[in-house]
Amino acid sequence: MPSEKNTPVGKDHPHQDFEVIKPAKFEHSNDNDKEFEKHYHKPARTAKSKTPLILAVLGLSVCLLFVIVWLPRLINNEQTPSTASTNPATPSSSTKTPSATATPATTAAPEESPFTAAQLAKQRKEAQAALEKLLEQQQELEALSVQDWAATEFQQAFELATLGDSSYSKRQFLEATENYNKANDILSSTLDNKAEFITKVVAQGEQALKLGQKKSAIEAFSLALKIAPDNVSASNGLKRAETIEQVFPLFAQATNQAEEDQFDEAIATYSEILKIDPLASDASNAISALKAKRNEQQFGRHMSRGLAAIDAGNAASAREYFNKAAKLKPNDKGVKDGLRQASRMQSNARINNYLSNVSTYESQEDWGKVIETLDTAIAKEGELSGFTDRRNAAASRLQLDQRLQKMISEPELLSDDNTYKAAEKIVAQARATTPAGAKLLGQIAAAENLLRTALIPLEITIESDNLTDINVYKVARLGKISREALTLKPGKYVITGARNGYRDVRQEIILTASDNGKSFRVVCTQPISVSYT
Repeated sequence: MPSEKNTPVGKDHPHQDFEVIKPAKFEHSNDNDKEFEKHYHKPARTAKSKTPLILAVLGLSVCLLFVIVWLPRLINNEQTPSTASTNPATPSSSTKTPSATATPATTAAPEESPFTAAQLAKQRKEAQAALEKLLEQQQELEALSVQDWAATEFQQAFELATLGDSSYSKRQFLEATENYNKANDILSSTLDNKAEFITKVVAQGEQALKLGQKKSAIEAFSLALKIAPDNVSASNGLKRAETIEQVFPLFAQATNQAEEDQFDEAIATYSEILKIDPLASDASNAISALKAKRNEQQFGRHMSRGLAAIDAGNAASAREYFNKAAKLKPNDKGVKDGLRQASRMQSNARINNYLSNVSTYESQEDWGKVIETLDTAIAKEGELSGFTDRRNAAASRLQLDQRLQKMISEPELLSDDNTYKAAEKIVAQARATTPAGAKLLGQIAAAENLLRTALIPLEITIESDNLTDINVYKVARLGKISREALTLKPGKYVITGARNGYRDVRQEIILTASDNGKSFRVVCTQPISVSYT
């Protein structure tokens, strides 16, 4: 191996003390061989399935490469005489000194320039960095059981790493780096696709569960857990796979029930599945879908019956069905429209009922009931057209009825001139009122008769054989009349009598036309007790 310093060669090299700095050569000394072996065999361990025989073959290949390629070069370098290198700082070979001898000069071995050596060192460092990354990715993938899910890609990377080792052993560092990087790209892509692969495997497991394939489901979820031990979907799927033989027949049963629109039965079956497998999301989703479908069917049925009731004029029944539909779809426009229509029908029915009652009471001339019914209708249904006018008319009739009835029930009041004149006006108003029912006509006739008889003098007699004094008072004017034979108009009177030693008596009489010639007897019969103590 060449020395670190050039030795003087003949008399053509006068600068014997000049020292040439050379970069470190990648010679295969024992230490270099160990370093080479350390890097070379790391990629070979990336494949767990490789046998020791493969490792031995690789080792032999390295030795052969060393023996065939590098060893002859080292021997030649040591045996070939060094030649003088051309250097502007040294004299030309044609320049001879006087002391030069005829002894031929030995030729020095060609040495790498510092730039070339530096480039090789840089390339070697890049190759080692690529190799280091390759080993890291190899270790990460092996920890994820790469042979179980990406064996092909891993084998491709292994082969590229082997090519890189071969180039590295020949000091072809650029080619080694290129192959290492290609291997790195494959392993990086494999790692990047890990999540997608896990998703795919979990989906395969889920599909196997749907088909009742317990073994396939367990294999898929187990593989996913090898790659991602904390994957919740795979963990849950593995648990569900243990009960698939129990729930799979129930799934088939529930599906058939659902297809026959046996919603309640299908929901019950899916609920039984959830008791066995609480993680069976398909069962939960199916229950939600069935309930929605059942509700939709019930909703349609309620709406149809409600509309049919509207057509039949049965507002109460329509409202009942629309309210049932509203519980299923509170915000449905059709439901709201149906309820409004039913409400209008019910309101119209109530109004018609009120009007019917009003008409009955009017025919009976029961004006108090008419007013009461209309007041109730207005309070519940609002101010409806004609209701207020009709009520006002009824109030006028009620007032007339009450006045006529008072006149008839208290004819004695007609003895007063003012009352008599007011009564005449009331009777005139009654004659002008239409329509006039039997009650009003009867009241008018009775009132007119009272007015006629109220002016006829009546001959009455006050009989008494024990009175010392007798007085007759007309109630309206308290006029005093002191005689026993009287001529009075129909009306109300008070007769008082007095007798010495007896309590006075007081008697009220009402005279009508039929009392003409009638006698009234007034007698004091209760003695007054006198005490002389």
